[in-house]
Amino acid sequence: MKNKNKALRILSFFLIGVSIGLIIVYSFIRYREDYCTDTLPATPNIYVYAADLMYDSLNRTYVESKGIDKTGDGFRMIEYDDIPQIAVLDGVKGLYIFDDTKVDEMFGRDLSDPLYEYSVPEVIYKYFGGPSAASSMFIPVLGGCPADGSNGICLPQSEVNELFNPPIGSQIVWRDNTYTLTGINKYSFAWVGFTEDTSLYYIYDPATYDDFVNRIKLYCLREDAESHVCMMIVCDEDKSVALQDYLVGTYPASNYSSREFTRVLKSSMNKEFWKKIAVFSVADIVITAAVVTPMLIKSKKKEKT
Repeated sequence: MKNKNKALRILSFFLIGVSIGLIIVYSFIRYREDYCTDTLPATPNIYVYAADLMYDSLNRTYVESKGIDKTGDGFRMIEYDDIPQIAVLDGVKGLYIFDDTKVDEMFGRDLSDPLYEYSVPEVIYKYFGGPSAASSMFIPVLGGCPADGSNGICLPQSEVNELFNPPIGSQIVWRDNTYTLTGINKYSFAWVGFTEDTSLYYIYDPATYDDFVNRIKLYCLREDAESHVCMMIVCDEDKSVALQDYLVGTYPASNYSSREFTRVLKSSMNKEFWKKIAVFSVADIVITAAVVTPMLIKSKKKEKT
C-alpha cells in the first residue's frame, strides 16, 4: 500500500513538473516569435515608406490601439501631389524625399566609370535603415560612417588599396581633396558626409519641387516603373506624436517608422504576448490540477486506511 501511495505522489509531482515545463517551453517559443524587443528611435522624426500599398496589419494595430478615426480609404498613400500640403503641417520642419533617379544612376552606371560620391542623412541609416533600404546599401564593413557635413569618407576596399591601406581615422587625399577615412564600405561608391549635391534624398523646396517631380515622372516613363513616396519628415519634438497620428489616419496605406509608431506597436504586441502566456498557463494549471488533485486525495485516503 505504501508503495502505491509513493508511486501516486511521484506521478503527481512528475505531472506538475511536466506542467511547469510546458509553460516554460511555450513561453520561450512565444517569446521568440511574438515578443517585441525593438528599440525606440531616439529622434522625433518620422519615416514614410511603401511596402504593403494598402491598409494592413501594422497600421491597423496602431489605429485601433490609439482609437484614431481613419479618414483615408484603405488604399490612400502619400503621393507626390500631397507633399506641398504635408510640408506646411504643424510641426513639420523639413522633408527629405528619396530620389529614385539617383539610385537608378547609382546602380546603372558602368563599373569602369569613375567612383561616384553618395550620401544619405545620418539619421536615416542610424534609425531608419531597414524601411529606407539604407541598411542594404550603406554598410561599413570596417570602421564607421561619415557624420553629416563632415569631411569623413567611407571608401570601398579597392580604393583603400590604391591609397596603400591607410589606417581608419587617418587623413587621406582622394581626388585632390583631404578627407578623414572613417571606414570601408560594402559597395563601389564613395560614401561621404551628407550634403545635398551627393544625397540620394531630395530636400523639399517649393521653388524646385516641380522640377523634382517632373524628373521622377520622366524616370518612370523611361523605365516603365512606379515611384512611391519614401521620405523622412523632420519634425518638432513635441508635435511628432500628433503628426504621426494624423498621417496614419489620413494616409493609412503608407507605411511608417517613428518613435511613437514603434512604441505603440511594441506595447500592443507585448500585451498580446502576455495574454497568450496567461491563457495557456491558466489552461495548463487547470488541466493539471484536474488530473493531479484526485490522485493526491486518493493517496491521502489510502494513507489513513
